[in-house]
Amino acid sequence: MSLLPASMSLDIVNNDIQTKPNKELIMYMWLADHYEYYKQFDYVLIDCHPDFSTITQNMIAIADYVFSPVEPSEYGFTSKNNLELRLRQLKKEVIRVDTRESFVTAELKFLGNRIKHNTKSSREFIKAMKKDPRTLAFIPEKELFNKSTLDHTPLSTMKKDQETLSKHKHFFKEINQIFTTLRKS
Repeated sequence: MSLLPASMSLDIVNNDIQTKPNKELIMYMWLADHYEYYKQFDYVLIDCHPDFSTITQNMIAIADYVFSPVEPSEYGFTSKNNLELRLRQLKKEVIRVDTRESFVTAELKFLGNRIKHNTKSSREFIKAMKKDPRTLAFIPEKELFNKSTLDHTPLSTMKKDQETLSKHKHFFKEINQIFTTLRKS
């Protein structure tokens, strides 16, 4: 596994590429130039900001899949619909001029996120999202996610602590099932 850190200057890069030709395909061209290196990996995961900036469009142009978390709220459904619309537009606009085929082939997948087990809004959200076959899983709301981020400790490391495992056994079982489902998808 290789990890590449992000840059705090991505907003500057995003501004700099606005006037470049083929601005949505800069990463596509870079990846093509470095294909020999990247073909050693089974997966390349790219974590983007939840926006549709030119940088994000570049990452979508090289992706096979776009996984979008959706939360049980009006904003969650609005952002889901917005992403669907903008992805369709990107596919129409970023094309091979000779064939008119889109460079963008990414399939959109959804992950229900921050699902609470005891609220009507989460239950209604799950019911609505299950109607969309692109919804792959529902990730529960859990304070352990916050702790993981604040302590810079992965959940997999937390799971090794017997006290934590014992206290959150159901959660770890559920999250393992979710990741198994995602691997098979």
